[in-house]
Amino acid sequence: MEGSADTILLYNTTASSYDELYREEQYSKYRVLVELAGERIRDALILDVGCGTGLLAEYLRDSRADTYSRYICLDPSEGMLARLLEKKLDHRVIPIVAYAEESPLKDSTVDLVLSITAWGNIKGKEKALGELLRVARRGGLIIVSSHAKHKAPPPSIYNQCFRLVAVHIDEFYACSL
Repeated sequence: MEGSADTILLYNTTASSYDELYREEQYSKYRVLVELAGERIRDALILDVGCGTGLLAEYLRDSRADTYSRYICLDPSEGMLARLLEKKLDHRVIPIVAYAEESPLKDSTVDLVLSITAWGNIKGKEKALGELLRVARRGGLIIVSSHAKHKAPPPSIYNQCFRLVAVHIDEFYACSL
């Protein structure tokens, strides 16, 4: 499996305080994300890669933008997903313990693939992008954001489909299929 055991341990340990520490900053990014995704959220099968405690699903609910059909939360941290389950957000929210580099989803099944702020923690970036592209449907949209503090190479280095589309705390890259 890809990823860092230290990173997963960190997120497992901080899961109970993550929302309190990062909600405000993440919600600010999600406003940009919802603007970028627009109507693509409606009736979409969404995959949130590196979903953590499900703050994005919570934001969509709180802002009444939760018009998706299903919302798959993929994260390697069992602690973060346990926190997500405690929230009892919605029956459409489905947690899956997995790395971005090893998605268990079928090919061409997802309408909207999102990975917000997780890019810096993904070790196998090229493999992860391959997985995001593999599971996305034709006509779908992939949005990946990277926090400047990580100084990670942008997704466009690995795949030219990705273009910088916004900067707000994170750099947001999108690929329309």
